This record gives sequence, structure tokens and C-alpha cells, in this order.
Amino acid sequence: MPDSNFMAGSAPLGSAYEILEDGTIFGGYTIVRCLAYDMLGSLYLATNQETNHLETLFVFPSLVGRDRAFPERFALHAKKLCALKHPNLLNFTHPLII
Repeated sequence: MPDSNFMAGSAPLGSAYEILEDGTIFGGYTIVRCLAYDMLGSLYLATNQETNHLETLFVFPSLVGRDRAFPERFALHAKKLCALKHPNLLNFTHPLII
């Protein structure tokens, strides 16, 4: 797999596609590369600046911010996901809403 961000600079298919460039600082994370994207948002490999650990980071498109009720709904669902503890599930951490 190439080291470069193969998704950066791709032709966007709609306003939902907002790909952060490699090295971008985003809310306490440094973007390493884009792993995938779709209409729901973008998934990145990123370095947590506080812990220096690699983590996956899901970023919703900015158009989601137009829905004033979204942050509250998302926080409720994220809280439920963070409470799930099972060895066969991914570990979720609290959302960072910027």
C-alpha cells in the first residue's frame, strides 16, 4: 500500500466529500492518511497528539452541522456505543465535536 493519501485530491462526488490532507491537524489528531470515505463521512488513520498512538478517526462532513439536532442525537448514540464492552467489538471513545 502506498504511503501517500490516495484519496486526497480525488474528484469530489458531492459536498459530503471533504478529504483532509495528510499531516492536517484536526482536533488534537494529526491525519496520517484517509482510509475510506462515503456520504456519511471520512475515515482516517490519525495520530492522537496527546498519547502519540495511532487511532482511527471518523469525520462527518460539514453539511451535517446544518442539522442543529445532530450533535445531541450523535452524542446520545456515541454515549451508548462507548458503554458497550465486549471482546468482539471495537472500542469506542468519546466523540470529539469540533
